[in-house]
This record gives sequence, C-alpha cells and structure tokens, in this order.
Amino acid sequence: MGEVDFLIALYNEEQNTIEVPYAYETGRSLSMPSYPRGQGLTSILIKSKQSLMLVENVERRAMELGVKVFGKTAKSWLGAPLLVGGEAIGAIVVQDFEQSSGSTRMISVS
Repeated sequence: MGEVDFLIALYNEEQNTIEVPYAYETGRSLSMPSYPRGQGLTSILIKSKQSLMLVENVERRAMELGVKVFGKTAKSWLGAPLLVGGEAIGAIVVQDFEQSSGSTRMISVS
C-alpha cells in the first residue's frame, strides 16, 4: 500500500450502529456520520471477528461479500476487528485509493 487513508470504527451494540470517531483521508481528519451495521465492509469485520484484505477489484469483491461500498472505491482495503474479551467492539481500516496488488484474503489473527 502507498499513501493510505485510515479510520477507527466503534460498534454500538445497543443501537446496532457503527460510529467513526477518527478518520484520516487525503491528508486531513474528517468527521463521518454513524451508520447501521450490515451496510459496509467494516460490518464484515465485526460479524466475522477476522481481518480482511481486498487488493484487487475491491468494489466487485465487496459486492460478492454482500456489502455496499460507500463513496470513492479504494484500490486496496485492509481491515482488522478490535476485539475485547472475544467480542468485536470496532475495527481499524486502512485503504489506498491509488495502488492495488495481490489477492483477497481473510486473515486469522491469534
């Protein structure tokens, strides 16, 4: 991955939403609205409790996973769930809008 964008997402189980308290894109911090769990790649991380890396045809591969891509499509996308006591409380996501390489992989982290 080259120049990357980064976000931290937190899962609000009571409201079944994902909140983004920190996002960095194109050299600046952004504010992002919360959204319902189940609509994006971050939801896959929270549900599966496994990391996910998409590095070719990100939009098509995301659709194959049954999720929507919001905004500009990244060429490389890497996400890891934040786990506490075995429960997913959020995720860390890194994405690159300029470069892609490799293949899609689920990554098991112990």
